[in-house]
Formats: sequence, structure tokens, C-alpha cells
Amino acid sequence: MVATSEIPRQRRPSQIQEIRSRVSTFRQSVCEHPVIKVLPEPPENVEHEVVDGPDGGYGWVVLVAGFFCVAVLDGYCYCFGIFLDDLVKDLKVSRSTISLTGSLLAANSAFVGPITAMLVSKYGTRKICMFGSLMAGIGLLLSTFQSEIIGFIICYSVMTGLGFGLMYLPCIVAVANHFVKLRSLAIGILMCGSAAGSFMLAPLESYLEGNYDWLMAFRVTAGLCLVACACAVLLRPVEYVEITNPEVDAQREDQENRTVGWIERIVTLIIDKDLYRHNEYRFYLLVMAADIFATLGIYIPYHHLPPVAIEAGLSKEEANFLISVIGISSSVARIGMGYFCGKQLVHPITICAAVMTAIVPAVLCCTIATSYPVFIVLAAIFGLCTGSWVVVMSPLLVRILGLPLLNPAYGLVTGIRGIATVAGPPFAASAVEYFTSRAVAMYMCGLSMGLSALIFTAGSLWNKGKTRRGYTQI
Repeated sequence: MVATSEIPRQRRPSQIQEIRSRVSTFRQSVCEHPVIKVLPEPPENVEHEVVDGPDGGYGWVVLVAGFFCVAVLDGYCYCFGIFLDDLVKDLKVSRSTISLTGSLLAANSAFVGPITAMLVSKYGTRKICMFGSLMAGIGLLLSTFQSEIIGFIICYSVMTGLGFGLMYLPCIVAVANHFVKLRSLAIGILMCGSAAGSFMLAPLESYLEGNYDWLMAFRVTAGLCLVACACAVLLRPVEYVEITNPEVDAQREDQENRTVGWIERIVTLIIDKDLYRHNEYRFYLLVMAADIFATLGIYIPYHHLPPVAIEAGLSKEEANFLISVIGISSSVARIGMGYFCGKQLVHPITICAAVMTAIVPAVLCCTIATSYPVFIVLAAIFGLCTGSWVVVMSPLLVRILGLPLLNPAYGLVTGIRGIATVAGPPFAASAVEYFTSRAVAMYMCGLSMGLSALIFTAGSLWNKGKTRRGYTQI
């Protein structure tokens, strides 16, 4: 009798078949464009749903590529303060002027959102992200050869800023297109690229600036933009296929044939026509209004929380660490809330209303806190809530408008966010100077977040009211 240990181990036919099936599936996902089957817009405000589509597979490759792009563009924006002193010295301008160049870069990357959405709809995520990466890299490289502030603003603030804006939206849309059940989690992981970029690029830029100069740091970052361009090649396009519905087709034909007024002609020059004509366009405007107030307040603590904490008795190191606490807790929330939102246990707009409501007392308590542990807890709450809001916005727009309209809808939101981003911190700083109190900035943040919470709550009640009136919940 032969010992069982001497018998060569052989794979079962079922195991071999399973391996072959997985290899074939992965090969097909790489070589072929995925097809996403979606329900067309129903007549009575029924939710846009994806019937069938990719859910992972090659999508994880797209997620890694998008993660790197977001890490480069967001991480570099947060590192601009490292070069402030050297730029003031070499360009021979005031500190406020140099600070303005950094603000203009962030503003331009947001303002270009609606244009990016139009370009992505026409040319796809891959081409636009590649073009944006090249544009940002060339802008950074050219800025190192400028000796005048005007040339630096054109190359750095305008050219690089627009390039970063052309990179951001395609990454979100590409990742959303390659996931169905795991879409919220995937977008949450993608959004963590901002924090990862800050952690990775800050030490790198500090090393290059300290051992060489800001010119070398800019040129290395330009090289990273070229790597991001290579990653953009991996953002494979998708194809939308709508399931035919005679009633919906007839309704759409009537909409196409109806007379278009001059107001609609003007509005659709900026806003996508299908988005403007969507049944839930007014609901979308309500969500966007809440998002504007949230964006007005979100950056105020990054500028004014450390001074408030120092006045309360904390050391400078302890006060600055509060910003790191916000970043870490925000990253944790983006992944955790992305996973939770994917379970579809609670409507995304209800989540937004809850987290915005929770922010208000946390921000206001920062004005009366006196101990370091309390400040740590309050900063963590702020990071958890803001991180949850940021990651839930994409699933919320998909839930309201459907996946095909995520691109124009999120592009418009990004553009409006640019205005709020530029207006929030300076307005709070002016109020601090007028009232000669650091706490005023935190009060303004609480007020802005409170208004956002009220609008999100109104939207949640509106949505539940539709259910009670017999409509399907969006």
C-alpha cells in the first residue's frame, strides 16, 4: 500500500476551472470596455439605478491610478507653505502676494470643474486626466524659470491650477464607473489620496527645499505629474447602455421636441442639458446650496483653530498637531463612511444632515475648551464629520440623478466649491480683525455648518415627504 504522502497532490478539476474562469474574467476586464446597464429616467421621480456593471476586477487598478493622481494634486497644494519664505526672497514680493498665488492655484483647480465635466463627457476620463497631468507638470517646470511674479502666476497659479482641476474630476468619475456595490467604499479610498499625499509629499518637499532649493522641489513634483499622466492611461473608458422603456422614450421625445426658451438656452451653456431637464434638478440645487455653506466653513478651522488653541493655553506644537488630528480622522471617516454608505441602510442626504448637525457643537466648544485632550476630541469630531460629508456627496448625487449625470453634476459642485473655498477663510479673517477675537472665526464656522445642516435636513424631509405621497424614494 502506497503512503498517502507519496501521492502527488493534484488540483481538483473544479479548482482548475475556477482559476481559469478568474484569469479569463480579469483578461476580459483589461482588454474590453466595461458595459454599464442603467435604467432610463422614469416619469415619476424613480431613482436611477445601475442594473448591471463592473464591480471591482480591473476597477481596483483604476482606483490605484486615481489614488496616485489625487495624492499628487491635493498633497502638493497642501505643501505650498513650505516654499513661502524662499519664494518671497527670490521673487522679491510680499508674503501676501505669494500667498495669493497659492490661493489662486487652488481656486483655478476648482473653478475649472464645469468645463472639465463638459470635456470628460466629450473626450472621456483618460484623455482629460492625461492632458491635465501634462499641463500641470509643464506649468510647474516653466514656473522654475520665472524671475517675475507675473510669469510665476501665469505658469504656477493658472497653468498648474487648471491642470490639477483637469485631473481631479476624471479620477472620481472613472472610479465611480468601475464599481457598483462597492462604489461608495472605492470613492472613500480615492478621497483618502488627499491625506496620503500630504503625508508623503510634505517630507519629500521639505527635504528637497532644505537640501537643494524650491526649484528642485518644483521640478521633482513636475516629474510626479508625468508619472500621474502614465497612471491616467489606466483610466479605461466605459460604455453606458440604457434599458429601453417605451414610456420613457416617448417622454424624452416630447422633451426634445418642446420649445426651448431663451433662459434655458443661456443656462445650458454652462449646465448640462440633461442635468437641467432632470426631474430632480430642484432637489439637486437644494443639495448644492447646502454644500456651498459646508464648504464656506470647512477650511476656517485649518486657519484659525491653532491660534484659538494657543490662546487657550496650548503650546504651538500641540496646537499645530490638531490639524494632523483632523486629517487622520477625516481619512478614517472617508473609508468607514464609504463602506457604510455602500450598504444603503440610510439615505446619503440623511447622513449629510446628521454629520453637519454634529459639527456645530464641536466647533462652538472649541471657543470654550481649555485642555489639550478636549481639543483633540473636538478636532477628531470635526475631521470625522467633514470626512463623512465629503465622501457621501458622490453617492448622494448618483442616488438623486443617476450615474450618467455624476460627471456634470459633480463638476458644477466643484466649480461652486471653488468660490466658497476662496471666500470662507478671508471672510473669517476679516471678522477676526474687526472684532479683535479669534473665537469669532469659529463662530462663523459654526454658523455656516449650521445653515448647511438645516438645508440638508430640509432635503431629507422633502425626500421622505415624496415617499409618504406615494412616490418612490430617491
